[in-house]
Parts: sequence; C-alpha cells; structure tokens
Amino acid sequence: MTIAYHLRQGREVSDYRCMTHAIQNGGTVCQRIPGPGIEQAIASLLLKELTPLAVEAALKVTDRLSAQAADADRLRSTHLQRTQHRADLAKRRFLAIDPDNRLVADSLAADWKAALREVAAARKDIESARTEAEPVNEALREKLAQLADDVHRLWHDPGTPMRERKRIARLLITDVTLIKAERITAQVRLSGGRHHTLDLPLPLGGGKLWQTPKPIVAAIDTLLEDHTDAEIADILNQRGLTSGKGLPFHRLMVRDIRQDYQLTSQDSRPNPHAGQTDQERRSTAALDQPADRGPSRWTEVRRDDLGVGNRAG
Repeated sequence: MTIAYHLRQGREVSDYRCMTHAIQNGGTVCQRIPGPGIEQAIASLLLKELTPLAVEAALKVTDRLSAQAADADRLRSTHLQRTQHRADLAKRRFLAIDPDNRLVADSLAADWKAALREVAAARKDIESARTEAEPVNEALREKLAQLADDVHRLWHDPGTPMRERKRIARLLITDVTLIKAERITAQVRLSGGRHHTLDLPLPLGGGKLWQTPKPIVAAIDTLLEDHTDAEIADILNQRGLTSGKGLPFHRLMVRDIRQDYQLTSQDSRPNPHAGQTDQERRSTAALDQPADRGPSRWTEVRRDDLGVGNRAG
C-alpha cells in the first residue's frame, strides 16, 4: 500500500491506499484506510516496547546501516566514474570524425547521447541513495542518548521532527500487514522478532465524524414535549452539551437536527387532551402536573371553570 497526505482542519493526516489496480489498469483505488488511528495505535505499541536498551540497539543498527550505505556509495561512485569515462571517450570520437561522413557521425552522436544518459542515471542513483541513507546526525545522537531513560518524552518532544520518528519506527518495525473487514487487523512484526496483532475499529468517515450523538438526539426529542427549538438550545448549552463538531447549540441547529431525524416539533404534536371534557382535563392536570409547576401547555382551563374569576363583592 502507498501512503498519501492531505490537510484536515489545518492538520496533516495520512491515508493508506491500495493503488495497484489504479496504476496498472487505470481503475479505481482498491481500498483506502485512514491512517491516524492506525498510526496512533502502532506508536503506542512502540512506546510500550521501547526501552533504553532498545534505543541503544537502534543506534547500533543505524551505524551498521550507515556503514553498508557508505560501501554501496563507493560502488556507485565507481560506476559513475566509468560511465563518465565512456561518455568522454564517445565525445572525443564524435569530435574527431569528418563531418562529411554523415553516417558515421550520426552513429557516433547516438553513442555519445546514450553514454550521457547513463551518466545522468548513475548520478541520479547516487543522489537518491545518499538522501535515503542520510546518517543520524550528531545532534540527534546526543539527544537520543540523553533521553534514553524517557522514550515517551523523546517521542512527544516537539523538537523531534516527524522524519526522525519515522526513522525510529523503521528501525524497530520489520513490516505491518493491514487487513480490513468489519474491523481493522494490524499485524506488526518488530525487528527483534516479536509479533503483535492489533484489533482496531473501522474509523468513521465523512459526516459520521460530526454526527450528533444519539443521547443528545433523544434528549431533544424529549424536550420537544414542552419546549421550542430556541429553549431546547439554551437547555442543552446549560447542560454543557455540544454538537458533533463541538459547537454550542442554537435554534437553527436544533431545528436542523429535528428535521434530519424527523422529530415532531412542539406545535405538530397531538393534543393528548383532545376530546376530553373540561372536568376530565382538570382531573388529568391534577394527576399529571407537579406541585411546583403551572398548567401544562395542553391543559386548557378557563378561569371561570376554576371559580377564580372576579366576583362582585
């Protein structure tokens, strides 16, 4: 799988994509797995596995890899010198030919161009290999030695660039196999030979990340019995609740949630006392209404019926 980076809310995040079918056949991406959750789980695993001895061993491995890279660099440099020598020889042959001999001149020119392409390829190979095999600088080596007793501090230190975190991970991890089904299984093989299997939930995608939590939807449905959208927004904010994006509620937001979840508004709910006589309504209100509250919105009681109207004295 290949890795791709993009910005999400101003922060760089990664995606792991299977691009074989897309590259070879021009088709769609086989599958895509968001990287933050997987990377966080593997980083936690590494922090548990890392010890000062492991850091020291990683530095020794780095030194051996640097020595091997230096040997390979000498071989590439020798190859570059040979290709450069052949290019110089082809150039001299081309310049020495009689210009009137067009057939021979064209053949020598083609040889010279081919030799120059070999020189360019050899030089590019050297530059690429040197970039990948860049040794750990002395400043980072000293930092690793000083923080060997606190690997967590090293990993979370803002001064440690992501490039060095990836270097540490590459030294300690042989490979990671991802299996995507109803959940994600990450099989991690460490350089020391130990294997770990991580069982991770499928990351939420798209609007599900910002979906209103179900308990809040249920609370809104309950509050709609006696409150308007604006009143419900104030109540939710007083309870310290926020939307799926972490924002405070307002009237329009409650209205959108009500419409999205097809919740019945206060004015659209049926009157539970419809068809009852005044006496039945008064009886229901006396049984249902708490002592510290006034009549509910469905209790339609006239002042004359209660006998509290103004009377002539």
